[in-house]
Amino acid sequence: MLLLDFLFVPPYLSFAVSDFQHIVMFAVMFVVAVVISNLTRRVRVQADEARYRERRTASLYGVSRDLAATRATQNLASVAAQHLHDVFEAKVTVWLETADGHLADVATAEHAFTADEKQHGVVEWVFANDKPAGRGTDTLPRSSRASRSEAMRGRASSRRDASRESRERA
Repeated sequence: MLLLDFLFVPPYLSFAVSDFQHIVMFAVMFVVAVVISNLTRRVRVQADEARYRERRTASLYGVSRDLAATRATQNLASVAAQHLHDVFEAKVTVWLETADGHLADVATAEHAFTADEKQHGVVEWVFANDKPAGRGTDTLPRSSRASRSEAMRGRASSRRDASRESRERA
Protein backbone atom coordinates (compact mmCIF):
# COMPACT_ATOMS: atom_id res chain seq x y z
CA MET A 1 0.00 0.00 0.00
CA LEU A 2 2.81 2.39 0.83
CA LEU A 3 4.49 1.65 -2.47
CA LEU A 4 1.20 2.33 -4.30
CA ASP A 5 0.84 5.65 -2.47
CA PHE A 6 4.46 6.64 -3.10
CA LEU A 7 4.56 5.80 -6.82
CA PHE A 8 1.04 6.13 -8.24
CA VAL A 9 -1.00 8.56 -6.11
CA PRO A 10 -0.59 12.30 -6.69
CA PRO A 11 1.53 14.02 -5.45
CA TYR A 12 4.00 11.46 -6.81
CA LEU A 13 7.14 10.37 -4.90
CA SER A 14 5.53 11.47 -1.64
CA PHE A 15 3.47 9.84 1.08
CA ALA A 16 1.08 12.79 1.24
CA VAL A 17 -2.49 12.07 0.09
CA SER A 18 -4.43 14.96 -1.41
CA ASP A 19 -7.73 13.22 -2.25
CA PHE A 20 -10.11 11.70 0.34
CA GLN A 21 -10.96 8.86 -2.09
CA HIS A 22 -7.40 7.59 -1.81
CA ILE A 23 -7.64 7.46 1.99
CA VAL A 24 -10.81 5.36 1.72
CA MET A 25 -9.12 3.13 -0.87
CA PHE A 26 -6.14 2.58 1.46
CA ALA A 27 -8.50 1.76 4.37
CA VAL A 28 -10.43 -0.76 2.26
CA MET A 29 -7.19 -2.33 1.01
CA PHE A 30 -5.95 -2.61 4.60
CA VAL A 31 -9.18 -4.31 5.74
CA VAL A 32 -9.05 -6.72 2.80
CA ALA A 33 -5.41 -7.54 3.61
CA VAL A 34 -6.30 -8.27 7.26
CA VAL A 35 -9.25 -10.47 6.26
CA ILE A 36 -7.17 -12.42 3.73
CA SER A 37 -4.38 -12.86 6.28
CA ASN A 38 -6.85 -14.20 8.84
CA LEU A 39 -8.39 -16.60 6.32
CA THR A 40 -4.95 -17.85 5.31
CA ARG A 41 -4.07 -18.49 8.96
CA ARG A 42 -7.30 -20.44 9.43
CA VAL A 43 -6.61 -22.58 6.36
CA ARG A 44 -3.11 -23.38 7.67
CA VAL A 45 -4.49 -24.38 11.08
CA GLN A 46 -7.14 -26.58 9.44
CA ALA A 47 -4.50 -28.21 7.24
CA ASP A 48 -2.31 -28.92 10.28
CA GLU A 49 -5.30 -30.42 12.12
CA ALA A 50 -6.17 -32.55 9.08
CA ARG A 51 -2.59 -33.85 8.88
CA TYR A 52 -2.70 -34.70 12.59
CA ARG A 53 -6.03 -36.56 12.20
CA GLU A 54 -4.68 -38.41 9.17
CA ARG A 55 -1.55 -39.46 11.06
CA ARG A 56 -3.63 -40.58 14.05
CA THR A 57 -6.06 -42.55 11.88
CA ALA A 58 -3.18 -44.25 10.06
CA SER A 59 -1.59 -45.10 13.40
CA LEU A 60 -4.82 -46.57 14.78
CA TYR A 61 -5.26 -48.59 11.60
CA GLY A 62 -1.67 -49.80 11.93
CA VAL A 63 -2.23 -50.80 15.56
CA SER A 64 -5.36 -52.77 14.77
CA ARG A 65 -3.74 -54.44 11.74
CA ASP A 66 -0.55 -55.38 13.65
CA LEU A 67 -2.41 -56.56 16.75
CA ALA A 68 -4.76 -58.69 14.65
CA ALA A 69 -1.78 -60.35 12.97
CA THR A 70 0.06 -61.05 16.24
CA ARG A 71 -0.68 -63.85 18.68
CA ALA A 72 2.21 -64.18 21.18
CA THR A 73 2.05 -61.97 24.29
CA GLN A 74 5.65 -60.78 23.87
CA ASN A 75 4.94 -59.78 20.28
CA LEU A 76 1.73 -57.99 21.30
CA ALA A 77 3.69 -55.99 23.88
CA SER A 78 6.31 -55.07 21.27
CA VAL A 79 3.64 -53.98 18.78
CA ALA A 80 1.90 -51.91 21.46
CA ALA A 81 5.18 -50.30 22.53
CA GLN A 82 6.10 -49.46 18.93
CA HIS A 83 2.77 -47.80 18.25
CA LEU A 84 2.78 -45.91 21.56
CA HIS A 85 6.22 -44.63 20.61
CA ASP A 86 4.97 -43.56 17.18
CA VAL A 87 1.90 -41.75 18.54
CA PHE A 88 3.48 -39.99 21.52
CA GLU A 89 6.96 -39.59 20.04
CA ALA A 90 8.51 -40.74 23.31
CA LYS A 91 10.33 -43.75 24.67
CA VAL A 92 7.94 -46.21 26.31
CA THR A 93 8.09 -49.33 28.39
CA VAL A 94 5.64 -52.20 28.75
CA TRP A 95 5.44 -54.29 31.90
CA LEU A 96 3.70 -57.65 32.05
CA GLU A 97 2.87 -59.75 35.07
CA THR A 98 4.90 -62.93 35.31
CA ALA A 99 3.59 -66.29 36.52
CA ASP A 100 4.92 -65.60 40.04
CA GLY A 101 3.01 -62.29 40.28
CA HIS A 102 5.92 -59.91 39.68
CA LEU A 103 6.21 -57.40 36.85
CA ALA A 104 8.74 -57.73 34.04
CA ASP A 105 9.73 -55.09 31.50
CA VAL A 106 9.16 -56.62 28.06
CA ALA A 107 9.79 -53.66 25.74
CA THR A 108 13.22 -54.22 24.23
CA ALA A 109 13.37 -52.26 20.97
CA GLU A 110 15.07 -48.94 20.23
CA HIS A 111 11.91 -47.08 21.29
CA ALA A 112 12.03 -48.50 24.83
CA PHE A 113 13.73 -47.09 27.88
CA THR A 114 15.06 -48.91 30.91
CA ALA A 115 13.39 -47.98 34.19
CA ASP A 116 15.52 -47.31 37.25
CA GLU A 117 14.65 -48.51 40.79
CA LYS A 118 12.39 -45.52 41.55
CA GLN A 119 10.45 -45.98 38.35
CA HIS A 120 10.18 -49.70 39.00
CA GLY A 121 8.72 -48.88 42.43
CA VAL A 122 6.20 -46.51 40.85
CA VAL A 123 5.17 -49.20 38.34
CA GLU A 124 4.76 -51.76 41.14
CA TRP A 125 2.64 -49.28 43.14
CA VAL A 126 0.47 -48.48 40.13
CA PHE A 127 -0.08 -52.16 39.41
CA ALA A 128 -0.87 -53.01 43.04
CA ASN A 129 -3.27 -50.09 43.57
CA ASP A 130 -4.75 -49.90 40.07
CA LYS A 131 -4.42 -46.10 40.04
CA PRO A 132 -2.36 -43.83 37.77
CA ALA A 133 0.74 -42.15 39.14
CA GLY A 134 3.31 -39.68 37.90
CA ARG A 135 3.06 -36.47 35.94
CA GLY A 136 -0.47 -35.05 35.79
CA THR A 137 -1.77 -37.05 38.77
CA ASP A 138 -2.03 -36.47 42.50
CA THR A 139 0.14 -39.52 43.24
CA LEU A 140 3.88 -39.00 42.77
CA PRO A 141 3.47 -35.99 40.43
CA ARG A 142 7.22 -35.26 40.62
CA SER A 143 8.62 -38.62 39.67
CA SER A 144 12.19 -38.70 38.37
CA ARG A 145 11.17 -38.55 34.70
CA ALA A 146 8.45 -36.61 32.98
CA SER A 147 6.36 -39.75 32.84
CA ARG A 148 3.04 -41.20 33.73
CA SER A 149 2.31 -44.79 34.67
CA GLU A 150 -1.02 -46.42 33.98
CA ALA A 151 -2.08 -49.94 34.89
CA MET A 152 -4.04 -51.79 32.24
CA ARG A 153 -5.11 -55.13 33.54
CA GLY A 154 -5.58 -57.99 31.15
CA ARG A 155 -7.33 -61.32 31.42
CA ALA A 156 -4.63 -62.99 33.55
CA SER A 157 -4.68 -60.30 36.22
CA SER A 158 -8.49 -60.23 36.20
CA ARG A 159 -8.51 -63.95 37.04
CA ARG A 160 -6.01 -63.31 39.80
CA ASP A 161 -8.15 -60.49 41.18
CA ALA A 162 -11.28 -62.64 41.02
CA SER A 163 -9.56 -65.47 42.88
CA ARG A 164 -8.26 -62.99 45.48
CA GLU A 165 -11.78 -61.59 45.97
CA SER A 166 -13.28 -65.06 46.35
CA ARG A 167 -10.64 -65.94 49.00
CA GLU A 168 -11.44 -62.73 50.87
CA ARG A 169 -15.17 -63.54 50.90
CA ALA A 170 -14.54 -67.04 52.27
